[in-house]
Amino acid sequence: MINVLRQTTRPDLPPAELELAVQIATDHAADVRAELLAFAAADAAERELPDDVQLAQLHARGRWLDQLAGLTVPVMTVIPAPMRPYGLTVSRYAAEAEIVITDGTIQAGGAQPAARDQAAAAIERMLDRLR
Repeated sequence: MINVLRQTTRPDLPPAELELAVQIATDHAADVRAELLAFAAADAAERELPDDVQLAQLHARGRWLDQLAGLTVPVMTVIPAPMRPYGLTVSRYAAEAEIVITDGTIQAGGAQPAARDQAAAAIERMLDRLR
């Protein structure tokens, strides 16, 4: 910790101020270390859930996918290109699905023109299926 303090201080810091900061850090190093270890232990305890709780959470997280199969209306997924596998997953579960792939950017006034065109065409196809 002291080495980091020495290496990261401003170059124009007067030597007396640097030595005072080092002395303060040295005096409180044990307290800081104890707080960091306590924080790390608490963080680890929060993340390590029992297996049955983890399984329940995973099941609940994916439950909405199961509900897609029961929908009687078309589903449209608008998703950025890097997330395409998620859109494909939705399309496998939903009986009627459309995927609109965007480049992930948003301009003033809404989505990119290509994405708007894709979405409009997808909506038209979905409406045709409902007739």
